[in-house]
Formats: sequence, C-alpha cells, structure tokens
Amino acid sequence: MDDIRDRLRQGVNGMEAEWRDVSDVVRRVERRHRRRRIRAGLLAATIGAAAVAVTFTALRETAADRDRGVTDRESVQGSPPSNGEVLYTKKVSKGWHLFALDPATGRERQITDGFRDYGSDWSPDGTQVVYDTETRAGGGGIWVENADGTGAVQLTEDGSFPSWSPDGTQIAFASNDLVASSQVSYIYVMNADGSNLHQITDGAVYDSHPVWSPDGSLIAFLHYSVGGSGLYVMNADGSGQRRLLDDQLVVISYEWSSDGATLLLAAYTRADPSRRGVFRIDVEGSGRPEIVPGTETPYPQAITSVASSPDGRWIAYTDTGKDAISFVAVDGSDRYSVPIDPGSDTIEEVSWAVAPT
Repeated sequence: MDDIRDRLRQGVNGMEAEWRDVSDVVRRVERRHRRRRIRAGLLAATIGAAAVAVTFTALRETAADRDRGVTDRESVQGSPPSNGEVLYTKKVSKGWHLFALDPATGRERQITDGFRDYGSDWSPDGTQVVYDTETRAGGGGIWVENADGTGAVQLTEDGSFPSWSPDGTQIAFASNDLVASSQVSYIYVMNADGSNLHQITDGAVYDSHPVWSPDGSLIAFLHYSVGGSGLYVMNADGSGQRRLLDDQLVVISYEWSSDGATLLLAAYTRADPSRRGVFRIDVEGSGRPEIVPGTETPYPQAITSVASSPDGRWIAYTDTGKDAISFVAVDGSDRYSVPIDPGSDTIEEVSWAVAPT
C-alpha cells in the first residue's frame, strides 16, 4: 500500500501536516480497501477529500457467538448508560470481527467470525445486524444476520456502509462496483431482504456513507466532487440534496442524534487540527459545528466513530488513544468508559441498539 499512500499525498496539495495527523486512520483504511475500490478512493482524495479516512470496508466468512465475559468498568462520574448493546468491530487473531457490548454490565460478546467484518448497523428492533464484508478469496458484499450470530444471509455481492432504515424495511449502502465504471460511487437503497435494489444518487465523482435520519425522511451522506465536496443530506428518495457542511471539518464518521435535529460528527477542524472530538451540527440551523463537552481528545489522537443512544441521553464514541468505548451525556455532564481489549488494532465503528423486547 506504500505506492497508494504516495499517490494520495501527491493528490492532496498543501495537506502534508494533515496526512501525518491522520496517518494511522489512513493506514487502517487502506488495509481494508478492496482492490477494486482503490481507484475510486484515490480519485476522491485527489479532489481534496481528505475525509477519505471515512471509507471503511469489511470482510466476512462465517458467523459465531462467543461470550467474552465481563470487562472492568471505569466510571468518571455517575452510573453506566442503559439502552441496548453497542456494536463495534475490532481485529483479533483471525481478522476483523463484530462484537457487541452491554454498557451497563461491561459484558462483551463476539457476533461474527469472518476474515474482515466491518461497516455495521443494528436493525431498528435490535434483533439483527447488517454489515459489509469480504473473504480472503475476494467475495463479500452486504450481509444480514441475527444478533446472536446465526442465520447469516447475503444480500449483495458488493457494497459498503450499510444503514438500516428506522422502520426496518430498507437498507441504504454505497457501491462503486454496481455501475459500469468503478471510478464513481453511488448510494443505493434496497428492501431489507435484498429486493427492489435501486440507485438514488448519481454524483459526478463519489457518494458514500449513507445514514438514515431517525424518522426515515432524510439520508446523510458524504459527497466528493470538484468544488462541491462535503457532508450532505437528501430526501430518502435521493431528491433535495443540499450541502450541510463543507471541508471546514475533517469528518471521520457521523451519526444522527436520536431526535433527528442534529448530526454528531467524529471530526477535527481543518484550521486548527488540535481541536478534535465529537462535534454537533444543527441540520436545519446555521450549520456551525460545536464540540460536545467532554469529548475533546488531544492531538494526535482522533475520534474514529460515534453513536447516539436510542433514548437520546448518551453519546458513545471510540478514540485512538483509548482501549475503550467512551460514553458521555449529551450535555457533557456525565462521562463513563468501558475498557475493552482492542485485540491487535483498534476499536471502531460503534452503533447503538435498542434493547430487544
């Protein structure tokens, strides 16, 4: 991957310091890229999309369910958050797998046992997970399986960043292999069983990382194009696209708040890379991002993923400087951390489920 990194650096003029800052994230992203996605990732980077670090991919072969036992918990203040389990990915001996953590008890369990499983999301009722994956042989795509690791079903042969609609009927995802040219990437939507697959964006260069709003009316996504890159929102059918945020922030990951009024961003400011943490931006307001109190992380660490609790009271996030999943009350008044063995890499891609009834 050294030649890829060199070409990326050549394409992002004047951003040498930023590349040094996010080198760890870029290294992990490159390692997970499918070979046939590389050209699209390079193209996105050369037009100034330093947030290429958000293009995560994953791999999968089989499913498993293993109880990892109770971890130690370290509370900064107050009591642990409730709600359902937090889904995330980490690398262990066999590859990248999906795990679930009960933040109230610290109990961690393994869900998948593939080569590389990544880009995951809970079903609205917390009984299933959707994720993108790839095997050592190069197969993969979007898969759905039960929360206990059973009943895995392949929905597509390609795609990344799957996101479940809040009513449970549809799944959005990004793909550059479902079109004639892998130089571009579009957002697609399909039924939860894989039927009725259709394209909803036709960006000139690269659209990625769709995330449904809590009421299902909007989808946030990243759009890369000459002169128009940034974080966008659109109607669920692909209409009404508007840019919410330009490149003032280097966005690594994002999630809607539970009330749908704001987006939570794992990011740092381009003008001042030392200002980093979880930011909050009003979807309908001024578009001026503000950092969530208690989530600030020192340079050169970075927040790599963020999730909102179903009840709207907590934010979960991962930090490259901590072997833990961190939790903070939305107003910053309470913080909580659950230490987790990161395996041989880091903990990434958190998603918070409701507790199944």
